[in-house]
Amino acid sequence: MEIVTESLHDIVLAAQAAASNTDADSSVIDMSGFACALFLVDISDSADTAKAEIRVEGSDSKTTGFKRLDIEEVSATAAKADGLNGKVLRVEVKKPLQRYLRANLLSTVANIAFGPTHALRYAARAVPPRGTDDVVAEVVVAGPAYKS
Repeated sequence: MEIVTESLHDIVLAAQAAASNTDADSSVIDMSGFACALFLVDISDSADTAKAEIRVEGSDSKTTGFKRLDIEEVSATAAKADGLNGKVLRVEVKKPLQRYLRANLLSTVANIAFGPTHALRYAARAVPPRGTDDVVAEVVVAGPAYKS
């Protein structure tokens, strides 16, 4: 049975250890067949005055030519130690001009530890391709009945 869904979720970057100089690129997502993408990253630990930032970059090539999208800075600065713990940085891209997107995480001034970076492609224009090989079981439920 083929499961048809209107969105795909990927963990595109593993958690990043605490550092004051993080500059990490996520894996690339292919926007072919999707109208929108949402990138989310959790801040798991923050030092006083630390700055965390997420950027989104796009390219027409899967491997080269990535450039930062012209969007507002999405960042936060800790007012105290642990001040950003459990907070999320979020970037939503609607109708990107480039086929391929990736996130870029940055930390400056003092230590920031990031959780995994998530990418959700949604608003499918066609049946999306299968997810990664990491999925061992899946199901789509529409109006399930109660199990007796």
